[in-house]
Amino acid sequence: YGSKVIAVRQGNLVLHGQRKEPTFTQLSATADVGDTQIKLDGQVTILPLPQAASMPRMLMKRSSLGHVLDMRAEVAVLSRNVVVQGDHLSQPHQFGGVIMVSTPSYLGQPALMLIEQVEVREMGQTFKQGGYSLQWRSHGNVNYKSYLKGNAIHHTYHRGITLHEVQRAIIQGNVLFDNIGHAIFLEGSATKNVIDANLVFLTRALDSLLATDYTPASFLISNPENAYSNNHAGGATNGYGYWYNLEYTYPTMGTALGNYSNNRAHSNLLCGLMIHPEYTPYYQLAVFQGLLAYKNGVNTAVQFHNFTIFDNGAGPVMPYSNGKDNGGGIEISRIVDFRNSADKRNRYDAEYTQMAGIQGALIAAQTEEGRAGTAGRYWDTKRRVSALITQFSDSNTGMMSLLGVTFVNFSSGQFTALEACGQCTYQQGGSPTFTGGLKFIQEGYPILSKWSWGHQGIYYDTDGTLLNNLTLPPDLLAASNFSLGANASWHSAVGNDLFNPEECTYVKEQHTANNGAFCSQETNFRRIMLKEPWSGAEDYYYMDQMRYSNMLVTDVSNNRTSIVPWTSGSGYQFTVRVAKDYEVHWALPYRLDPVKFVVHNADILKNGEHVILTARYTQQMESIHIRDQWNNGIGEACLDTTPLTTDSPHGSCYYNTTFEPNPRWYWNNTRNPMLRNRTFNDTTFKLMIAGPSDTYLNVVAMCPEEGCINTTDPTFYKPKVVVDERDGVLLWSEASTWENTTLGRMPITGENVTIPKGWTLLIDVTPPPLNALVIQGDVTFELSLDINLTATYILVMLGGVLHAGNKTTPHIGRVKIILTGTPQTNEWAYSKNLIMGSKFLSVVDGGRVDLYATNVTKRWTRLGSNVRQGDNTLTLSEPMPGWVAGQTIMVTSSSYNHEQAEFREIAEVSPDQMSFTLSRSFDYSHLAHTVDYPGSKWSIDMRAEVALVSSNIVITTENGNATSSSGNRFGCRVLVHGASVLRLSGVTLEYCGQSDMSRPAVEFWGLKSINTTLIGVDWVNAEMVENPSTLHASSLLWSMSSTVIVREYGITVGAQGVKIVGNVMYQSFGASMVVASISGNTIRDNLALGLISNGQTMKPIGVFDISYRNNTVIGNIAAGSDRWGFIHYGAPCSVASPLWHNNAAHSCLNGLWLKESEESVREGCAKLSNFTTYLSWDFGLLTMQGISTNVELLDVNVLNTKHAGILLLMLGDPMDMPNARMQGGVVAGQTSSAVCTMCAQPSDPGCAPRLSSYSYNRESPFSAAVGFNGAVFAQRFSVGPDAGSYDSVMGYPTLGGMVKVNGTTFADFKGISGCGGSSAGTFAIGNHPKAPDASHPHWFSASTLSNVPDNALFHLMGPSDKWRNNYDCGSQTVTQPDGAVLPLNCAGPKHAHSKDLDGSLTGKVGSVNGVFNGTRAFPYDQGTPVIPGPCTFSDAWKSYQCLPNQEYFLLDYALKPVPIPPNGIFGDPQLFVLESRDDDTETRSFGPVFFNVSGSVDAVVACMDVGWCFSNLCQKRLSTFWTYLPTFQTAAITFKATPPKVLRLHYPYAPDTSEVIVSINYQGVPNRRFTWTESQRRIEGLDAPPTIGDNNVHGAFFWDRLKTEITVKVKGGQKVEIRTDNSISISSSLSMDINTFYDTKDTFIFNLASFLGIPASRIQIVSIKPGSVVLDYMMYDDPAVSSQPIAEVPSYAPTGGVALDPDQTESLLAMSQEQRDVALGEARSVLSDFNFESVTAKSTSFVGSPPVPPSGGGGFDDGEDKNNALIIGVSIGAAAGVAILVGLAVIVSLKRRKRANAGKDWSSAAVPRSAMIIGPSRQGSSVQSTPVQRLVQVQPFTSSSTPVQVEHV
Repeated sequence: YGSKVIAVRQGNLVLHGQRKEPTFTQLSATADVGDTQIKLDGQVTILPLPQAASMPRMLMKRSSLGHVLDMRAEVAVLSRNVVVQGDHLSQPHQFGGVIMVSTPSYLGQPALMLIEQVEVREMGQTFKQGGYSLQWRSHGNVNYKSYLKGNAIHHTYHRGITLHEVQRAIIQGNVLFDNIGHAIFLEGSATKNVIDANLVFLTRALDSLLATDYTPASFLISNPENAYSNNHAGGATNGYGYWYNLEYTYPTMGTALGNYSNNRAHSNLLCGLMIHPEYTPYYQLAVFQGLLAYKNGVNTAVQFHNFTIFDNGAGPVMPYSNGKDNGGGIEISRIVDFRNSADKRNRYDAEYTQMAGIQGALIAAQTEEGRAGTAGRYWDTKRRVSALITQFSDSNTGMMSLLGVTFVNFSSGQFTALEACGQCTYQQGGSPTFTGGLKFIQEGYPILSKWSWGHQGIYYDTDGTLLNNLTLPPDLLAASNFSLGANASWHSAVGNDLFNPEECTYVKEQHTANNGAFCSQETNFRRIMLKEPWSGAEDYYYMDQMRYSNMLVTDVSNNRTSIVPWTSGSGYQFTVRVAKDYEVHWALPYRLDPVKFVVHNADILKNGEHVILTARYTQQMESIHIRDQWNNGIGEACLDTTPLTTDSPHGSCYYNTTFEPNPRWYWNNTRNPMLRNRTFNDTTFKLMIAGPSDTYLNVVAMCPEEGCINTTDPTFYKPKVVVDERDGVLLWSEASTWENTTLGRMPITGENVTIPKGWTLLIDVTPPPLNALVIQGDVTFELSLDINLTATYILVMLGGVLHAGNKTTPHIGRVKIILTGTPQTNEWAYSKNLIMGSKFLSVVDGGRVDLYATNVTKRWTRLGSNVRQGDNTLTLSEPMPGWVAGQTIMVTSSSYNHEQAEFREIAEVSPDQMSFTLSRSFDYSHLAHTVDYPGSKWSIDMRAEVALVSSNIVITTENGNATSSSGNRFGCRVLVHGASVLRLSGVTLEYCGQSDMSRPAVEFWGLKSINTTLIGVDWVNAEMVENPSTLHASSLLWSMSSTVIVREYGITVGAQGVKIVGNVMYQSFGASMVVASISGNTIRDNLALGLISNGQTMKPIGVFDISYRNNTVIGNIAAGSDRWGFIHYGAPCSVASPLWHNNAAHSCLNGLWLKESEESVREGCAKLSNFTTYLSWDFGLLTMQGISTNVELLDVNVLNTKHAGILLLMLGDPMDMPNARMQGGVVAGQTSSAVCTMCAQPSDPGCAPRLSSYSYNRESPFSAAVGFNGAVFAQRFSVGPDAGSYDSVMGYPTLGGMVKVNGTTFADFKGISGCGGSSAGTFAIGNHPKAPDASHPHWFSASTLSNVPDNALFHLMGPSDKWRNNYDCGSQTVTQPDGAVLPLNCAGPKHAHSKDLDGSLTGKVGSVNGVFNGTRAFPYDQGTPVIPGPCTFSDAWKSYQCLPNQEYFLLDYALKPVPIPPNGIFGDPQLFVLESRDDDTETRSFGPVFFNVSGSVDAVVACMDVGWCFSNLCQKRLSTFWTYLPTFQTAAITFKATPPKVLRLHYPYAPDTSEVIVSINYQGVPNRRFTWTESQRRIEGLDAPPTIGDNNVHGAFFWDRLKTEITVKVKGGQKVEIRTDNSISISSSLSMDINTFYDTKDTFIFNLASFLGIPASRIQIVSIKPGSVVLDYMMYDDPAVSSQPIAEVPSYAPTGGVALDPDQTESLLAMSQEQRDVALGEARSVLSDFNFESVTAKSTSFVGSPPVPPSGGGGFDDGEDKNNALIIGVSIGAAAGVAILVGLAVIVSLKRRKRANAGKDWSSAAVPRSAMIIGPSRQGSSVQSTPVQRLVQVQPFTSSSTPVQVEHV
């Protein structure tokens, strides 16, 4: 029951004061500014205004179409003659009195609370859990015998009225004013209560305890089974009028609505009526009957009847939402209808009146009166305000109707009548809404809608009142070729061209709508939902290409098309006309076809109202099956023999395997001349979605064993073996070669040619362009000739060989292999899973290709000196033999723009082979820049690379340049598979890769060991060896997908790696360039650049994407990328010589994404070694999405990053303590002036060419560049571009986390003198400002600074001001002693902590602590509780530098630590974490928590709300608190709210020889606290507080029962729990003096313990009052119960609390009265030494007869003044719901007097009042409270319109 309480357990509480009727009324005339008299409605006493009104109080009562627009201000009387209030100390500490009635169920009949016409003020205890002003708690059924009627409850500190698990109580006619937290609050199973005719006004946010109180409601309802009628809810300063916030349980969510009728809501900042997160009554409609709502900030609202809504929707703030959220009159966001769920409700026979929705409402935009006063002053004119915002439902049973609604003045500016899908995420929608009986009142025509996207929703006009000549201008009606009327419909036409003008009229950029369409009554539409499309692309990177891309829906009958974007999590939703056929395809820059997709939750309609979906395939599928959600087949496979008819059943399908021209593919309509008028030959699939069914349909297309093909031509099956043994070398040019072949002559253009086994063929002429060349023999090229080999398909198989030269004797002639074809070209499948496609050179089934071009020493090197713009010469860093005139070289970019790489032809070579004259001068400068820094192991080489890209052997694509730059990106393909060999050396591949099928330029697919005979070893010595496939010193240019992929074959494992060495690769499109998804590869000394993002791929892509650790990756350069340079999976840290090192990235959007490999996960640590990145735009090194292991960075160099050099996002579970270590390396800011000038503005040519949508520095001015950003340790992070932010924190912090940086060089940071100047600059070290809740420690040692001035060392940023709101971090405040108010925010960034272990970083050993905009405020501030003196503020750093071994102390000298700590005052601050382990740690805020270190107080709030609950935040915030406390000092910890029952304290990184003393105050709650550790379990308390250096153990504590304060010793590196003993509070009266008691105290405790059968240690004397001794003592729970470990909960909300065993509590509490009397007698007998005056185990009853509630008048009727004694049961110090109650008498003086006008008396000269004062306060001194407004003068009333004089308005 708590303290400062009137507590009723088994008695009754009856208080009746003088009647005031009515308790509130309304103005009958407007009270203007300056008025001194107000007129009231009804018969009340007339009272004048002694002071002039300061604000107008509005009157507006207007009748309109059966609705009354009543805006008359309420006027209530707050004075009563009986007052219950807190004492004079209540207001300053917001700790008032409490009235609690709570009778446990086992005691039988619950106690009664009958309070009527009483004034209750200064009640409630703001920061105490359960400290509600008036409350029934766990009380049960009162059967309408308990009530609160006609009371004035005002200026309360923690709610007004609370009903917790009570049934059938009456709350009627009360006035609640200026309450903190929910005013009338129903929680638990509070049901069947009557809440009637109450006025609630000015409900303020409560920023502690329950999270829902951050946005409080005047009426908070957790169970719908209650009756609310005739109530007025106004002035919720940051919340709602009525909030149905139902508990997430089946009974509650599905419970029928009790009653909601004739209520009123106005002047609320957010909503008048809010139902959130959801309410889903299972068996019947919930009808909300009658609401008058006006001047509410956002939106006013299952079925709403007779609502009157006006002047809503444009308040000064908006709630947080992850969907579209405009203001509105009524919003119904989502409907799920479970009625008749087995039969599935449907549109065609559902009655409109039985649908969820609105019936009989009037909604007005903004009245003239609504423009006056504060409502008009704060009206947001920029926000769209819709009269009705209708739903989105992912269920087809969620239907909605709008019947009998009147719209007033939705015809101009920001006002629109209808808005669909209010809380949808982008592109959701399609739900139908049915309208009828609508009326529109305005000048001119209404604005029906402002549509945001296509398929947003449909409004069906059931009776012609939505779409007619009163709502549509004449020109629109004239343009229509059809009639309107019943069943006409209103749609969005944004991006939707499906509407046929013959039956629909487009409304674009008109007054009526921005982009809509209305359709004939003859049409009907149906929502279709499609998800999980998959193209069957072979590489895992591209499976989601379709899923994230726009889908196109095309009407087969007329080619009209709609764009349907992908909706995250939901797939696609679109609406189409029924009885039609629609083709689905995808808007990609290449063609992909859906081999899988799912259709689900289609609207249920009538027979004949079907929809057919069509999909086309460039391949011929073996079969297409339809499966259900359990993957069971539905019917037979789709056949080509039975076309669909209108009677075909749901899920039936038709598959036409005949290839026919497809005229409708997306690119046919593009403006690209290379893509226009292309014709595909397709097979066609059709699926029936029948009207009466919505069965889940999973479409699965399958290929035959030999693979899907594009033609019935048998040529394209697996070729047969052809054997033709011939002697000698055959020449292609000789006719004799072709005699006796199938052809019988030399091949001609377009033919298929097979080279049989037994042939050795020399190609000595250029053959004619072939269709297919199948090589099963040996084919090579004439050395002395230039030969072109052109074909659509080249297949080398079954031991066949295609070769030119060898490793020792390269080919010296010129060979060009030209591959032809288009995406429409027939594809070739060698087997079911080996689809080679077309335009390929494939090596399969034991084939071999060896192409060795002319040798060059190296394919690439670096510049020897700078090249300036306009130069036409360059010098290399080394001689390059073999580079000759006429060849082409490439020079990489030296800027952020990788597209500044340039190609030039060599005109002349110097004799030393190092200098070159080029055919054309350079367009850009290219630098030969290296830097050396002290402390670094080596020079950092940033010289531009120069590469030779020419070769005498070329594999290319016909018309490659056109195909790549502006065509379909369908290039050639080189594929090697299985036990086959591909060896390319010195070869150039141009324009390869096939974007449309996600096929790379070169693919090593499932390579296997080979027999040595394949590579020229004779049979005698044959053996199986590793596959020798290689890609060496080649150039791969302008790839149109990935460049090289090495991967498994299907689901098999064990594929062998290849050697990819010394190559140059330029450009890939929409995919990673070099992908190794298996182990065993050697990827060395490759130069790759030019990754282009296609804007479609959601999966991150990089130049080198090496997903397995066991690959040798050395010496590679990623020299340019639109996304990542490297995606690297780190090796285990224990690996001494990792296979991945000496790689570098530059000119990339991001340098390297470090991820954990499987091996590093097993070890728990991932390593990155010897890596350099420079000129990265967003990040040099980032662990995007979080890395789940510890991290080691060894010799990592990060230079010249535009935004952030290094940022480690460390992922962990709640109790994890990850660590990261950086050893060596260089972090540099701007190594030359060119770094700034190359990109000073976003439009400069040196800037990154294509930023992601989440990139930094998208606009000018640029932000600061920081080299090393503080690591963030959290449970979840954002997914990264292009699906989300790079580095947002999406989960709570992990408990611990540590970063150690040793031996690192920081160089060339200029501060605000750097790039961008004062608005940007370059800085060495920064914190991560997106981490809201914690900053973990960073320790630096052996640092080297080079050219880093002091003002460039740190760039520390505080929390975002945007976080400070009631949705994210709250809006709490703290008041300084001088009255200044400190606004609180999430303060993780303000605890930034960098420790300089040896003075090498800052010049002094010490630490840099916190982030402050100026010197810290004292005593209270947010941020590390630094102490001035040992800590000095740096303006440049915005932080304090704290030095060890200091004794200076500049705060109150009395607070100076004594003795001085070994490290000096605040010489060694260490991370300290306080964690609530109670199970409500997320839903009840225990913050702010104040950490007081010698007068410097850190105010830490609970964690940011990081969840989403149906488009809104979940209002859950974890109560764990991070700060820094110095070792060997004492800190006092206090809570603003009730402290948790179980706390855990962590001091994780302090040395194990150190300690800190913390004292925690429990605010008068007497339950004994104790400490618990894993090693010692329960620790026994000390007799005195532990002190620094007293040799007590970790966890040693002292519990001060008088102060209710525990003092605990916490040793470094350890944790300790503080637990609460469950206890029973007992009070007994003993007839003895205090001296006698003390003489026998031990005997008393011993005997009582013996009687109860418990150890004496479990009984503690709490207090003794002299005289006839009143003894308070506590009986504690068995220590064995509280000594058990509390299980860790692997979730965001750790649970805690030690509960009593029910068997134990039963023996103490569940006793009958007879058993209690027996026990009492036994106690008196056993304790015979004591003379008990009374020992009571139950509450007493009334003395005499209970008072009878007055039947009328102002008091009792006996005409005399009497004092009546009311005896009330009171509990003292109960905890854990367990208490023994004793009787205490509380006297209430009731002065009774008859009055002539009893019941209607508002007179200030009424009955003299006796106030009940409840005290004492928990702390502090007296402060004069603010007086309540007084009524001062009485005049007789003369009419029903009564003037009243008041002090002021």
